Amino acid sequence: MKDRTWMRLLATCTLLLYIGILNGCWDRIEIENHAFILALGFDRAPDDYGSILMTYYVARSTAFDEATAGERTEWIASSTGQTMAEAYSNLVKESPREPFMSHSILIVIGEELAREGLGEILRFVSRDPEGRRRAHILVAQDETAANFLSAGYELERLMPFGVRRSILNTEQKLGTVVGTELLEFLQMLEEPGLEPVASRGQLLPRPPEGDIRGELMATHIYDSILITGGAVFKRDRLVGWIGETETRGLQWLRGGVGGRIIITYPDEAESHLTVKVLRVSAELVPNVTDGRPSFTVKVRAEGDIRGFDHFADPFLDYPKVWNELEQKAATVIYNDISSAIQAAQEQYHSDILGLGVTIYRQHARLWHDLEENWDDIFPQIPIGISVNMELRHTGLMSRDIRIR
Repeated sequence: MKDRTWMRLLATCTLLLYIGILNGCWDRIEIENHAFILALGFDRAPDDYGSILMTYYVARSTAFDEATAGERTEWIASSTGQTMAEAYSNLVKESPREPFMSHSILIVIGEELAREGLGEILRFVSRDPEGRRRAHILVAQDETAANFLSAGYELERLMPFGVRRSILNTEQKLGTVVGTELLEFLQMLEEPGLEPVASRGQLLPRPPEGDIRGELMATHIYDSILITGGAVFKRDRLVGWIGETETRGLQWLRGGVGGRIIITYPDEAESHLTVKVLRVSAELVPNVTDGRPSFTVKVRAEGDIRGFDHFADPFLDYPKVWNELEQKAATVIYNDISSAIQAAQEQYHSDILGLGVTIYRQHARLWHDLEENWDDIFPQIPIGISVNMELRHTGLMSRDIRIR
């Protein structure tokens, strides 16, 4: 009898507990009262040194409604504050809806603020419960984040989605862009012997013919966006830029390029041939002699021939020509990696290559001795490059088209 009483008491307590849990969200905000922020921009406020200017790219409620095609799909607002949190809170002065940044997919930093350091920005977006760690980090070259967020794409109604797709597609297919998410950036900052790299964004101006203030229809794009290259950091401070060649070299070194490379064969004919890289692997091998490190980059790549011009029959002497094409493709990869190494060691003295973290993982005691003076040691480290390129196929044709 006592057992039944205890069981009933336990069941009653459990039921009351679940009733309390299922009561609903005490602090819920209805979806129509949210302002969904898709992108955040950070600049130094121009009128007050020391304050922060935050810019918000907010999706309008009609952004995905086909019936309103042609109308502006975004609302861009700004607010200032002495800290990031204060600036974000001040947005409510302009917005009748509650700001909500859990859907943010893009973080844009103006070049001026990026050169001062991203520490405060990173603490804010990573500490706030609404912060999204999968958001891409992009630095606007020669621009403010506010101007950048006002640009757009012809093929995208919402600019942040276009930027994300451009980063992912270009990184995967050409390797000329560095795509870095917030979580990856934070990890690179905390890894010993590894400096961060982020995406670089530029604007292509298309001046308007008249005053566009007050327009509701998005009939023209006045500033188009170009995503190319990368932004090089030392700790959390921007120190410079790398172009497409250096960026692709960095991606070769990481084993992350799956795109097209252009080679010339023969040299005197000024003919171009395109190789589609299908698979690539890279290994950074440290060598230690008398306490002095050196490295060898070993790259293995496979690809297909996808196009050529001005050839009568490029495979007439098949084995010889095939080997020469492989060597020339390997030379292109070699030169790309050399450019990336030169930019990192000689131009910026920033270990974006990851030499230090490789020593840290494989030779922890040596890293303990080198860590304090790594900024001086890194530019002097010898790096050898070994590239093995194999061409597998010629697509659907084994010879050139013979035009009569």
